Amino acid sequence: MTFPKTYDSAFFPILSSSLPLVVSKNTVSRHFHLHRHDCIEFSLVLEGSGTEWVNGVPHPLKPGTVTFILPYQFHEIYNQGAQPLQLFNCMFGIELLGAPGQHALKPEEWLPGFSESPHCQLTMPTQHEQLFRLMNELLEEFQGDAALRAPLLKAKLSEILIRLRRFRSIPAQTSTGMDARPAYESPLISQILLYLTIHYGEELSLEAVAARFHISKVHLCNELKKSTSKTFKELVNEVRLRQACSLLVSTKLKVTDIGHEAGFQSAATFFRIFKQNKGMSPEEYRNL
Repeated sequence: MTFPKTYDSAFFPILSSSLPLVVSKNTVSRHFHLHRHDCIEFSLVLEGSGTEWVNGVPHPLKPGTVTFILPYQFHEIYNQGAQPLQLFNCMFGIELLGAPGQHALKPEEWLPGFSESPHCQLTMPTQHEQLFRLMNELLEEFQGDAALRAPLLKAKLSEILIRLRRFRSIPAQTSTGMDARPAYESPLISQILLYLTIHYGEELSLEAVAARFHISKVHLCNELKKSTSKTFKELVNEVRLRQACSLLVSTKLKVTDIGHEAGFQSAATFFRIFKQNKGMSPEEYRNL
């Protein structure tokens, strides 16, 4: 079986070094093929228009669009305008900002919102200008070799993520601010959702995940129910089904292979859970 292109850290030599970070400015003339990778990627659209598909779901791209791709999410870009689509791109290992330390920036601090919706739109000119300036500074520092380059790059990346978190906290119903969806409020839930998103293909049990986050099974279940109205099993199935749906939409892989890739232990389990949640079989979903 052949899956869409998967890049891991070995594909990006810089990502496999002590500083897992790549910053670039890129142009998409027509189409950037379907792929995924084991690092985080965020982008800012500078010019042009198009569509980006993330896990089989499209969203429009235009100046000021910010997209946040979590590890192993399938994504591709189509340029739909007369002019090339220009973007700032930053790819970094999830471990880069989570190192121990008093002021370490943890995923649960900057991730909320993006774990639910991979994109948002900067609607205030000052926000776009500020993020453009910060991305330019990050790119210039990345391309240079000045002293103390690594800590400065980490600091600039942290500032960008914090600014995005603040932008996204502005209520979406106001006439100015950032187009955003509600985020999970609990830092613990954000951590768990990120963990499930990354490890969906592995064997995930309530006991193991509770131990991973040093909490009891009862506490984990209560927090999940309070924040998401879902059980642990429902959340795991939701993450796996999201991956399966993206493969059904974007590939011609056999349905049984897709179920295995998405983390289901057997084809029978995959078919049963898919039918229960989607109201149709995987084949019917693909045909639609």
